[in-house]
Amino acid sequence: MINSNWDRELKKWLGVRLSPLVLESSTDAGTMKTFALGHATQTPVLLLSYEMMRKHQSALNDIESLDLIILDEAHRFLKNSSGTKTSAALGACKATKRLILTGTPLQNSLDELYAVVSFVAPRLFGSLGNFKRQFETPILRGKSEGASEKD
Repeated sequence: MINSNWDRELKKWLGVRLSPLVLESSTDAGTMKTFALGHATQTPVLLLSYEMMRKHQSALNDIESLDLIILDEAHRFLKNSSGTKTSAALGACKATKRLILTGTPLQNSLDELYAVVSFVAPRLFGSLGNFKRQFETPILRGKSEGASEKD
């Protein structure tokens, strides 16, 4: 399981200095609420899967002092996520620093590019509509068979 692997890696590299909270399917809502109320001083690291993030997204998004969020296997979070509950939840995250990890490339999809960049730099492209007007439409027009030199 991804959480167990991260838990082992954190302990391997940081020893007992950090005691991460690992949210698994059996974790109750009270544990998440406790983390949300005092995470910065008691447990600075939360490890959770895609499924647990979806389950506890409202509690996570209520954490005002969340400094860093790292999405491992980010393609599960972001792939084709525009306009979904997942993208809305990630967009509401108050983390000031955002990092994504994935072994899956963007596969030449401008929608996936928008989703990834919008997560790590939310204001860079603006809205999806703005991204499509400013970047996607001109790129696709330039790739079309009858594209002019200007396109």
